[in-house]
Amino acid sequence: MLNTILKFDSHYCVIAAFLLLGAVGLAFPCAANESQPSQFLRCEKDKGGIFHINFFKPSELGPMHCISGLPIADMTLCSPNGAWGLSYPTGTAGLSETTSSCLIAKEHFGGKFASHLGADNFVAQVTFGEGIEVEPRSVSQDMKLSLNR
Repeated sequence: MLNTILKFDSHYCVIAAFLLLGAVGLAFPCAANESQPSQFLRCEKDKGGIFHINFFKPSELGPMHCISGLPIADMTLCSPNGAWGLSYPTGTAGLSETTSSCLIAKEHFGGKFASHLGADNFVAQVTFGEGIEVEPRSVSQDMKLSLNR
């Protein structure tokens, strides 16, 4: 699992993130709604490899921000804007529910993915077990990803 904030060495990802966040911020300055089109961002990892961020991805639970291609197992990295996607604690770890309630997310024992797309930034975090704060210690399996324009 990841225990550090991901940094972007690739100019491609930084420029693409700047342009995409600018376009999304101009086109959608308010909170997510059902009619927003999906936006896709392809990024390079510091140590090689690719991961993707899909903003406003359509799903049966409404539009979600999803990340794929990161070495995180046993959970689904998707959530509504400004909310949590809660994964089942065992098995294939699909989403059991989504919530904007801090209390429900904090008490959930499985994997938790939270995301927020603002006018000039995107922040996502992954936590496991009880609690909702990312704990940046060496044995932590928590992760935080930040993109700013």
